[in-house]
Amino acid sequence: MLLLGDIFMEEIIEGIIGKKGEIYVKKKLRDIPKLKPGDKVEFIVKGEVVLFRKKVMPRDLVKTKLAKANLEDLKKLRRKFEEEMIDR
Repeated sequence: MLLLGDIFMEEIIEGIIGKKGEIYVKKKLRDIPKLKPGDKVEFIVKGEVVLFRKKVMPRDLVKTKLAKANLEDLKKLRRKFEEEMIDR
């Protein structure tokens, strides 16, 4: 395990930046958050460290019936979560 700032890294997996700025990541890395072509991702920047994760859309939660809240409630929760992530 590697400590990078205050983030523990289990493994470092390389990717490639294309000519137009595209980010190519290996299948092994895409499989962790179950990314598929066309999925949106979010980048979290902390100093010189950039993390990414699959972007979960509020409408996706409503469609899967995992949430018992309306769309506006989910948007408020998302904003609160994003604010907490920025403060870290």
